[in-house]
Amino acid sequence: MTESHFENRSAFGPATRSWVRDTTMSPDFVLGVLAVVAAWITIYASQSLQDSAVPVQLLYGFIALGVAVLGVSLTSVAILVGGLGDQYLQILDKAGGIRAALQPIKTVATVGAVTVAASVCGALLWTVGYQLRPGAFAIPAGFAVWTFVGALQVVNLIAFHGEQRGRFIVQTDEAKRQLKSVKDIARG
Repeated sequence: MTESHFENRSAFGPATRSWVRDTTMSPDFVLGVLAVVAAWITIYASQSLQDSAVPVQLLYGFIALGVAVLGVSLTSVAILVGGLGDQYLQILDKAGGIRAALQPIKTVATVGAVTVAASVCGALLWTVGYQLRPGAFAIPAGFAVWTFVGALQVVNLIAFHGEQRGRFIVQTDEAKRQLKSVKDIARG
């Protein structure tokens, strides 16, 4: 491994600041924040929603979503690392490294885990009192939206890498055919 794999490993180094900037400026994060605001206003303004079981049932759904996204993230890592081949991994290394390629997947997995924790807390806090209900629902709802949109982005990322790997294989095969042609002409 090159030295670039080991630099900027401190908790608040440039790599961390870049990750925070990239994460908070991503469309999935922004949609999550908008979902928090919308859910907070909706629950706060609706006494009938506060009295119903629907928000708690949705919180249980957010728990399931978070767990499912953790599974998708694990599968994505396995596909990205195990299925790409040494040559493509070398290309990735030159384009920022496998660590950079895995960062979106790790972020989505983390947000999925936080979605589970926030949803469990939200379901428990729902029973404490009416004044806590908007936050008890809105925060997990925001994390759930962030998780869902992030998972869609991870699927697109894995598809992109699969397409690139396919192109690489086709280009490599074509280069081998051309090299064989040149060798045949030189012999011939």
